[in-house]
Amino acid sequence: MSTGKIDLLIGPLSVTQASLEQADFTLPFYVDKVVPIVTHDCFRNLCRLFEMMFVSFGWILGVFIILYALYLYFLWYYERDHMITLPEGYREGISHLFWKHLLIGRHTDEPPKSIQGKGLIVSKIILSYLLLTVLSGTLISFLTVALSEWADPIQSISDLEKRNVGAITDSRSFKIGKNLGIKMFPFGSVQEGIKALKSGQIGAFLSDLSLADAYLKDVGRKGVDISHFVLRQDLHAFATRPGSPLLRKINEEMVNLRKKGVPTKICKGYLEKGVKDCDL
Repeated sequence: MSTGKIDLLIGPLSVTQASLEQADFTLPFYVDKVVPIVTHDCFRNLCRLFEMMFVSFGWILGVFIILYALYLYFLWYYERDHMITLPEGYREGISHLFWKHLLIGRHTDEPPKSIQGKGLIVSKIILSYLLLTVLSGTLISFLTVALSEWADPIQSISDLEKRNVGAITDSRSFKIGKNLGIKMFPFGSVQEGIKALKSGQIGAFLSDLSLADAYLKDVGRKGVDISHFVLRQDLHAFATRPGSPLLRKINEEMVNLRKKGVPTKICKGYLEKGVKDCDL
């Protein structure tokens, strides 16, 4: 085109800074994305959910047990000389306070007599509200993150870095993965990559959304799905020589086609998730 042999380039041409220096581009007709294809394993997701639950609530439970044990010990220590019903022995005294609280909702039959004991009761109330607030916040955060990861295990680049990732050899997706430092494995086609994904050889397969979406629409999404995480977005357009009168004519026709919803109708014949990317 730069030598004048052709007037127009059509196809999925990416609009980049470098290409803008050599050609004029029409209005974009599609936004393509590099996305991971991942397996949707309910058992693995359930294990991950319980793992996150343990990490989220384990430290709160641990802190609560330690503080509760210290509270019982010091309450027994300061009140053993003031309460007749409180056993003198360490184990018996702690056990008495614990079961009293469990059965009747308070540790003693009468209010604490010592200043330290009264202070412990006030501290327990304050810490209880504080822990309840932290627990509520952690629960909300856990549900937000856990449900998000349940629906889509790939949330960031770091999730991909933990997996073996495949892509079509020398494709744009493969090069992007390599440039991001992800451990990439080459495959000859999307079909080969998804087969390796289902067998566990790789943990994700990078592909253009248009290619992955069209393939999965034909073969079905059983056991695999397209992640919502996007590594890169590209505008696709046609290219003309700089200053060519064709540019305006093509753009006018593209506007007319969009008003009639033609691009979206075409996309619906090939895509599922990517249909909205045709309606620019």
